[in-house]
Amino acid sequence: MKIMNKSLRFAAIAGLALSLGGAAAAGDTWEWWPNSAEKISGDVVETFDYTPRMDAPSQKWHVCVLLPHLKDTWWVGIGVGAMKEAERQGIKASLFQAGGYTELNKQLSQFDDCVALGVDAILIAAISEGALKPKIEAAREKGVKLVAVGNPMSDDVTLDSAVFGDYNIDAEVAGKALVEHYEAMGKESARVINFAGVAGAGWAEQAAQGWTNAFEGTSVELVEHKYGETGKSTQLKLVEDTIQTYDDIDAYVGVAVMAEVAPDVLEEAGMAGNVDILAFYMSEGALNGVIDGSVLGVASNPMVVESAVAMDTAIRLLEGEEVPGRMRLPPVWIDKQFVETQDMSKFTPPDGWEVIYTVE
Repeated sequence: MKIMNKSLRFAAIAGLALSLGGAAAAGDTWEWWPNSAEKISGDVVETFDYTPRMDAPSQKWHVCVLLPHLKDTWWVGIGVGAMKEAERQGIKASLFQAGGYTELNKQLSQFDDCVALGVDAILIAAISEGALKPKIEAAREKGVKLVAVGNPMSDDVTLDSAVFGDYNIDAEVAGKALVEHYEAMGKESARVINFAGVAGAGWAEQAAQGWTNAFEGTSVELVEHKYGETGKSTQLKLVEDTIQTYDDIDAYVGVAVMAEVAPDVLEEAGMAGNVDILAFYMSEGALNGVIDGSVLGVASNPMVVESAVAMDTAIRLLEGEEVPGRMRLPPVWIDKQFVETQDMSKFTPPDGWEVIYTVE
């Protein structure tokens, strides 16, 4: 069965602030815990079960959530988790989305807007950590708590906390699954193209390294990293160009949007079933491909939980509690068997979830 459209009424104009309300139908329970997490301190990684606050906050804090876009299920899931957790804990939360990774100036402006609103904390999935660094430092000097979510930031940016997946590990998990798949088939060699994402973006470079690590020393050859914006039109063109350039590629790996568009392009080219398709994070289209068999699988951390943890972390900071400086939620390999046997609510937005613009 296809995952149906969630009727998400996101802002038509990028940059419109969204306030949470009525995210779940009456009687629904928002309970995502405990969830495995990793506390990172230097080279030391400690695994533990994360459980959020159960006591009501001391006041109605206002938390701003800044995301690059809401174009795919992964970022929608990030928005859902953060805003639903804000609702559960009874605080005010506002969500801004820039409209794409090309919209850095808009995100910078939205950051300024959040500070001007007098928010107590900001959850930030940065388009460019370098560009945002001075704004983050200035906001922290004013007492605003800063928590990175989704897109990791380097230690060069001083934050109060960070909750993220590791795209290096995500891609490596997916790459190793492909190697095991070919080994089980008895396939002696394979050639792979990586559709890497936005050139120069930290997450894209991390994932590229993850694929490289997974295939190193195996019979799988990583032929090329193809970079480009994660919009469907760009990924569609990259796939079309690849089909024209290569006639001996066994797998396309990379961003989820590529996994959404590649099956139809391959079918039109008479190559359906000839190329395995994998992604290193979740999207609705990629998940539908896993379900119908056109996508071999995706590696994904539970992004809905990831942002819920980030929101809970922000509230803990505002309540004066100690929190880890960096946390990571480990990924899992999601293939058709996983979808058919496991709970997917931590990886996809719930059916019928809506953003309400005016309820606080």
